[in-house]
Amino acid sequence: MFSSLINEFNRYRKSRMPAGIFVPLALLLCTASLSGGWPSTPISWAVNLFLASTFLLQFRLWDDLSDVAKDRLAHPQRALCLATSLTPFRCVLAGLFVLNIGLLALAKPWPFVIAFLILNVGFLAWYRMASAFRFSDAVGCHFVLIKYPVFVFLLSPIDNNLVVPSLFYAMCLVYLCFCVYEILHDQRLHPFRGIVGLLLIEMVALELVAALMVIRLRYFVEPLAAIQFGLAIVGVVVLVFLFRRHRKHVPPGRWCYSIFLLGFTLLLNYSLATFPIHETGLLK
Repeated sequence: MFSSLINEFNRYRKSRMPAGIFVPLALLLCTASLSGGWPSTPISWAVNLFLASTFLLQFRLWDDLSDVAKDRLAHPQRALCLATSLTPFRCVLAGLFVLNIGLLALAKPWPFVIAFLILNVGFLAWYRMASAFRFSDAVGCHFVLIKYPVFVFLLSPIDNNLVVPSLFYAMCLVYLCFCVYEILHDQRLHPFRGIVGLLLIEMVALELVAALMVIRLRYFVEPLAAIQFGLAIVGVVVLVFLFRRHRKHVPPGRWCYSIFLLGFTLLLNYSLATFPIHETGLLK
């Protein structure tokens, strides 16, 4: 029986948590968090990457457990729908929550632990409300995506109040990347009235955040600002390409992942401005 449960969880992990997707996402979150300060030791780097991974695992599993009733109708082939019992998965979820709380308590100041607890309470309330009030998928997906910028905040050292605006831009960029991806990728959202307009608004907002990053770097780190400007222009091309494909109802395929590659390059260049080699502190 125990081996059967292990096999079920491995089947779930491979289908819903493949390393080829979750490792890059963890790197994206860690890169965004560098806007708030760089980890001081290799151990801090490792803890941040591990935390990013366990955050993603906990909330992916939680999201799937909350949707299992709908998935039994829409996606009966998914591992949770085929599982003999959901109790082991709920135990894993509880274990991930305890692990994340413990790591945050050891590695971060207490406000970060409180922020994580608030995030979990908020999601617990949301899942209860979503089942009771039947919010639309478009509303639901935009709410649950809030967790990603919160992860960026939790991973950031924020060792200097001067970099807080930089971290805010990074958090906004991460959220908008996930919003754009979700609309492009999730076929359930496509029939909603106004979804194309919402996609356009979010793409424009993403480019506005990229422009604000360029302006911020221009006053303090001009070489990086020039690179950031070039990346923002590339971003316009990528977003126009993706928008036109969406308007023509072309299946997104792997092209929708390009939004994360764009976000990663923008965030990496932007985060270099806070690299410790800049002795005087370039973002003031």
